[in-house]
Amino acid sequence: MVLIKSIKVSEKTHKLLTKICPKNKSYNDIIYNALIQQYTEKEYLTDEEAEYCNKMIDQFEKGDNTDTYTIDTDNLDKELDELEKQGVL
Repeated sequence: MVLIKSIKVSEKTHKLLTKICPKNKSYNDIIYNALIQQYTEKEYLTDEEAEYCNKMIDQFEKGDNTDTYTIDTDNLDKELDELEKQGVL
C-alpha cells in the first residue's frame, strides 16, 4: 500500500531530487536512503536541525503549503515522462 503525503521542500530541493532520481527509483527511495536511513542508523538531528524541522512542520500544519509539491508515487514515472515531453525537465 502506498500512502500519498505532501512534504514541504524548496523548489531547489525539488529540482535536485528530480535531477538525481533515476527512473527506476522513486523520491521515496532517494529520501529514505539519503536522509532517513542516515539519521536513524548513524546520527540524530542536531538541535538546530530539529528546531528548523519543527518550525516547517508547524507552518505546514497551519496551512502554509508554500514550496510544497504533491507527489503521486504510483504514477511518478508517467508524470516525469510527461514533464520531460513538455520540456520542464
